[in-house]
Amino acid sequence: QAILNLQQPIPHDRACGGTPISGLILAAKHHHLTPQLLDFCNSGDTAGTHDQVVGYAAFAFTEGEQP
Repeated sequence: QAILNLQQPIPHDRACGGTPISGLILAAKHHHLTPQLLDFCNSGDTAGTHDQVVGYAAFAFTEGEQP
């Protein structure tokens, strides 16, 4: 949700690569880009159990407002 709201910094306990994600958010703000969530899943969806999962998300950053 923080990425969709262009909120940073992203803490390292919330996302692997928090620093580069925060940099991406800064660049998106600077260039007036709008994030769009393309897909979200977790490791339990692809293989393994749902007891302990890692989440994955795909975003696109586009010019202009969200559709």
